[in-house]
Amino acid sequence: MGDVIELTEGQVWTVIGLIGALLVGGVPLLLAVVRSGLKAIEARFDAVDTRFDAIDVRLSHLDRDVNALMKHTFGVDRE
Repeated sequence: MGDVIELTEGQVWTVIGLIGALLVGGVPLLLAVVRSGLKAIEARFDAVDTRFDAIDVRLSHLDRDVNALMKHTFGVDRE
């Protein structure tokens, strides 16, 4: 495949230190990105919930109007 790179003990410790620094610095950054994404998803669900509430109100008004028409036209009370 390819040549194997041999590292000295100092280079190994440097690589270990770099990996440790990436983990220490990267994990909080990753958590911040995940939290930000979750907040965006929560905001979208809130918007959808608000829309469903508006639809529910409109359907209630429609049901009320149909009941009034049925009572006025046929004398039938659907409730």
